[in-house]
This record gives sequence, C-alpha cells and structure tokens, in this order.
Amino acid sequence: MSEYGFVITNQGRALLTKVLAGGKLNITRVMFGDGKLSGQDPKALIELISPKEAGTATIPVVQEESVVFTIQYQNTGQSMFVLNEYGIFADDPDEGEILLYYATLGDYPQYVMPGLGDIRRFPVSIAISANDVSVTLAFDASAFVTTADFGAFLDLAQQTVQIANEAKQAVTAMENQIAQNTSKINTLWDAVFNDITTNPFQISFGDLQGVTLSAGVWNETLHRLEC
Repeated sequence: MSEYGFVITNQGRALLTKVLAGGKLNITRVMFGDGKLSGQDPKALIELISPKEAGTATIPVVQEESVVFTIQYQNTGQSMFVLNEYGIFADDPDEGEILLYYATLGDYPQYVMPGLGDIRRFPVSIAISANDVSVTLAFDASAFVTTADFGAFLDLAQQTVQIANEAKQAVTAMENQIAQNTSKINTLWDAVFNDITTNPFQISFGDLQGVTLSAGVWNETLHRLEC
C-alpha cells in the first residue's frame, strides 16, 4: 500500500524557519496532479510528480499556532480527472517559489467527474510557533466557489435558458404571423390591382378546418404541410 497523507517539504521547513525569524509567508499557488509516489521521499520533492491543474484557496488565517485555510479543485474539462496529489507553493525570499506542502492520496485517489458541479475541497493546517506570523495569498481567492455560490449560478443559468427558449418561441410565432399577413396582403394586392380572370383561392394552414389532408404531415407550430 502506498503512502497517504501530507508533509512539509525540506524547502518548506527552511522557509518556515525564516518566517518565524520575522519573515512573511506568501502563498503563491495551489496545484493538483495525478502522480503517485513510487519510492520518492515526499519531503525532498520540489514539484508535484505529475502536475495538471491549478486550484484556488480561501484567504489564510493564523489560529493559535497554525496557518489555516481550505484549497479547492474544480474539473472544468470534458474528461474525468484522477486526483492523486496536491501541493501548496510559497515564495522564499532567497530561493524564489518553493514547494511548501505536499499531499498524496495514496491508494485512495479521488475521481473528479467533468463539469463545474464536481468540486473537491481539502482543509490545510500548517503548524507554526508564533502568533504574529504574517500570511498573504499571492493569487485571487475570489475564484473559490462555495456550495451556495454554485447553487445560485445554476439557478441563474436555468433562468437564462428558460428566457432564451421563450424568446425563440416568440420569434417563431412572430414569423408565422408575418407569413400569414404577407399572404393576405398579396391576395388583396391581386384583387385590387391585377386583372384576375380565374377564381383565386387561399388556404392557410393555421388550422385544418375545411381541409382534407391526404398526404404529408401538418406542422402546427410552423403552420405548414411537410412531406
């Protein structure tokens, strides 16, 4: 059975030492991947084994002797994503961006279905030893979606679809009315201005009253006969 859990990497430990000496913990990004450990020491990693997608995070807060926040992944693609690992990166004033925190799901990967509805969240707590540590988030936390936010988004999307369908039906009805009026105008024009010696006639397929249908199919919506 493979490992399961999380570690502060060697680079991460060095950064936290600097933070406790008066530095600032600046979290730069969150990444999710589908890689699996196969003998590597997770504390020695400087990148995910197989990084795939960026995630979002809530704004970190310091609670007693820990930095606490939640990270999130949403599958925006068209195929299933096998989430096996994730990492949190931070800015080291001497080394640049480093992998601070690495987590592996081991033999318990999460199969994230395609579409915005499948959201995975993971609480994160990074232990420290000082209450006055300054923590910042270098990327926009506003992309984090709560269940309530997503529900409101779905409601709005459904309302938009309904309005679009109603507008489409209204346009179809208007087109049918225009076609009927055009036919009547043409008939009136012929009666007034043209010398017609035969018996003019008009059949409107708005309904089948007085019409015997021997072939075709009546399209009631479009007011026409179809083969």
